[in-house]
Amino acid sequence: ERKRSRSPGYFTEAPPRRWDGRTLWRQQPGVCRFTRRGMLLFWEPLRPINATEKPIVVDLTEKKKKDRKKPRRIKGLTIKKGPFTFSEGSLVSIEPVVQEKIDASGNFICKIAPGVFDWLGQHLKFLDLHGNKILELPPGCFDELVNLETLYLHRNVIEELPEGIFDKLVNLKHLWLQRCHIKHLDQLVFRNLINLTHLNLQRNRIKKFRMGIFD
Repeated sequence: ERKRSRSPGYFTEAPPRRWDGRTLWRQQPGVCRFTRRGMLLFWEPLRPINATEKPIVVDLTEKKKKDRKKPRRIKGLTIKKGPFTFSEGSLVSIEPVVQEKIDASGNFICKIAPGVFDWLGQHLKFLDLHGNKILELPPGCFDELVNLETLYLHRNVIEELPEGIFDKLVNLKHLWLQRCHIKHLDQLVFRNLINLTHLNLQRNRIKKFRMGIFD
């Protein structure tokens, strides 16, 4: 005999005409099934039910609020994206792969850990850090990049360049610093950039340049 039901699933006994959502049902797969006839759902047995078989009890009631586990608050998060490792918005390490070009643009980097570029040494020639949220550059972070030719730092929120930040970049040719928040420049900030051919300082907050800054 086919019996009508509004509850989905497989049951060992006929469900009632109305389901209140708070009943414990005994479930046993392969014993019965539901078939659809137009807009109605019918329940029909697949084989005789053996009384010795132990059905699986399924609780359809919703868990009480006190039983629900609270989500854990993440205090520190380390993210690995390609060769880069980020921790709480800081670029903390780069995989030791010998390459001449590194593009870390658009990664929402807020801070660069000291010494993160040291292992790159004489191999790196192109470094792109534009489109991040870098607030400041640690002193000496570019000292080991003696063969660097192109450095993109534009579209960050750098307000001040540390003294001597570019002193070791004697082979640098292209330096992009536009669209930052730079307010003033030290008089000797570009003193060792003897091979510099392109410098972009557009759309900053610099009101005046000191005498001899580009000599």
